[in-house]
Amino acid sequence: MKHINENSKIKAVIFDLDHTLFDRYETIKLVCEDMITEKSHWFVDGTSLEELQQVLVDADAKHIIGGWKPVFAYWREQGIMKLDSDGNTLAKSEEVFDFIWNYGFLKHAVKYPFTNPMLDELRAAGIRTGLITNASGEKGIKRQMAKLTLLDMTDRLDNILITGQVGIHKPERGVFDIMARRLDLSPQNMLYVGDHPRNDVFASRRANYTPVWVRIREAVGEVCECEYSVKDVSEIPALVDKING
Repeated sequence: MKHINENSKIKAVIFDLDHTLFDRYETIKLVCEDMITEKSHWFVDGTSLEELQQVLVDADAKHIIGGWKPVFAYWREQGIMKLDSDGNTLAKSEEVFDFIWNYGFLKHAVKYPFTNPMLDELRAAGIRTGLITNASGEKGIKRQMAKLTLLDMTDRLDNILITGQVGIHKPERGVFDIMARRLDLSPQNMLYVGDHPRNDVFASRRANYTPVWVRIREAVGEVCECEYSVKDVSEIPALVDKING
């Protein structure tokens, strides 16, 4: 990547986290290995690892934007959850998701192999880097920071904004405005890169960033019209070069 001088158009690239900088689906599959070993009594007898992985990945892809309740409802609809005599799941949603986070996501975080080299390449070329990711409450903030530590990203980002720290969440414009002020840049000089059409692409465009859509959600039928799109973030340095001419 060529060195980009101070007057170039794009001076910073800001990223989403899940599905953008790390492989959430492969992480979920590793969490399933722990779950089928430690908590098999939650599931219908004979539930295989492969079946559990498929259900959990599908649930996350289709319903996580609505929160954990619709995800858990989808699990039950798929018939993998063991029920008591009153028809209630033996496992309560709160304990399941505590397990996923505390035993799973704080233990596993699967890197895309190209992410950290890409961040290093941008910064070597004089492009600043940042992160905006949603999380609520003290637990959510700690979990996201733990994830970034596992991924060895904290020192590769010039600024990290976890939305629970400021009480504003994507797709609200305010989080993007805060990031621009933190980096002392105009949004017109910034890319925002993420996988979600509403939270990432449309929201950052409203804040006058140039959005870049990571096409991971095509697999679940979501297609987004965007000025720029990439298969994965390994393409970002070349895209910055292209935009800056």
